[in-house]
Amino acid sequence: MLIFKRLIFLLLLSCSLPLLAQDDIWRDASLPPEALLEDLQILEQIMQESHAGINRYSTPLDREAYLLQSKENKKPISLSECYAAIAGYIDIVHDGHTYVMPSKSAVGYLLSTNRFLPLTVRVNGTTMHVNQNFSDSYRLEEGTEITAINGVSIRAIVRELLPYFTCDGFGLSGKLGGLEGQFWWYYGIHFGTPDIHEISFRTEKGEMEQIRVFAIHMNDRISEINEIYAKDDQPEVPVRHEVLSGAGYLRVSGFNGMSLKQFENAFDQAFATFDENEVSQVIIDLRGNGGGREGVENLLMSYLDHNLDMKYDEVEIGKPTSSYYKYMNQPFKRRMEDVIYRAVEFRQDDEGRWLRRNRFQRTFISPDYVYNGKVSILIDHSVFSGASEFAALAKDYVNNCQLVGEEACGGYQGHTSGYYYQVELPNSKFVVNLPRIWFDLNVKGDHNGGVQPDVVIIPRSMREDRDIVLDYVLQGSDGAAQR
Repeated sequence: MLIFKRLIFLLLLSCSLPLLAQDDIWRDASLPPEALLEDLQILEQIMQESHAGINRYSTPLDREAYLLQSKENKKPISLSECYAAIAGYIDIVHDGHTYVMPSKSAVGYLLSTNRFLPLTVRVNGTTMHVNQNFSDSYRLEEGTEITAINGVSIRAIVRELLPYFTCDGFGLSGKLGGLEGQFWWYYGIHFGTPDIHEISFRTEKGEMEQIRVFAIHMNDRISEINEIYAKDDQPEVPVRHEVLSGAGYLRVSGFNGMSLKQFENAFDQAFATFDENEVSQVIIDLRGNGGGREGVENLLMSYLDHNLDMKYDEVEIGKPTSSYYKYMNQPFKRRMEDVIYRAVEFRQDDEGRWLRRNRFQRTFISPDYVYNGKVSILIDHSVFSGASEFAALAKDYVNNCQLVGEEACGGYQGHTSGYYYQVELPNSKFVVNLPRIWFDLNVKGDHNGGVQPDVVIIPRSMREDRDIVLDYVLQGSDGAAQR
């Protein structure tokens, strides 16, 4: 169900490194204004035809107004400006599975010939802090608050970069979360890649200072990550459990990496342990879970005391075939896949909509252990797609349940994902990931943003040594949290 954007982003970058262009295709190349407008118009036409959720959070008038604004530009436009313009159009759609990337040759050029900020960051509400420091300066240690870069305030920088990050609906938490890990890339794309950056930061004593740091090459970044940060790291298994302070703790970091049967076995073991230990509550930690395999949501829900019968009100695809295969990668393969989808998986109703057949609906199971006590589900700005589905449905249908943490990146009402087109725009050569199926969740409310926690907890400082979200549900105390 989910293309995990961060993993695909890194994969695309690493795969693109050898594709070095001979010309400075990013800094020097430009497009006539009518070429950008044509790309935007073609994208709008394809989205109208194939994006089942295009009008969920936007209207044709919203997008038409954006296109009219683009018509007013009469000057040539750089690739950087073109990228920002297309990202701005996609931002209007408010769909987390829809996003744009430069061509592989452009990415390969940028990474092979430019140096970038030697930092990754975390965003804490309205502030930005150092996560990883690849510079020679020990003063930018983890947790240091950055207040400006090259004389521009963090607030202004973030405002410029937010349209590049997509989430479902009108939430902000998921967009800010998208900055983590990718800030160095989008800063360079949008603001340029100087060899030296001036970083303004706040010391632990609250004093304002500045430091100049050298930009680094992508290869140096990867080497430092492998040498310093990933040395002792082990891949996190998707499911693990333990008993903490009398509570059953179930960590589910993703809905992928295992088969449905393996997920079922892992949940069986966890809830058998919780039953044996007569836990006081069950804590399901979804933080960082970007979704994955469809059906894991139902499996996990089956182990809780709930009154949900059907996960979706309906599952609808846009037009099951396309008029624009010539703009897609492997057009013949896409065409053949669509013929199969249309014949086997979807049916057309009396109103002309294409709905998924009932035989493709996932069913719940009847496990040996069903927990009927207090349930706390931990969520944050990285919870997306299928994980957001589970959180939204648990919020509405699981008895004695609370959501704790931050607003999720995934929408409360559902999302568009499933099958995808990768559309290459003819003039800019930017590639748009376009999801095609709207999963309409059977929820009780009408909130047009991410899944909202019942208890909001945001750390005040990145220097926290403890997990205050987990502490809250274990101890019933907010500690240093903001609620």
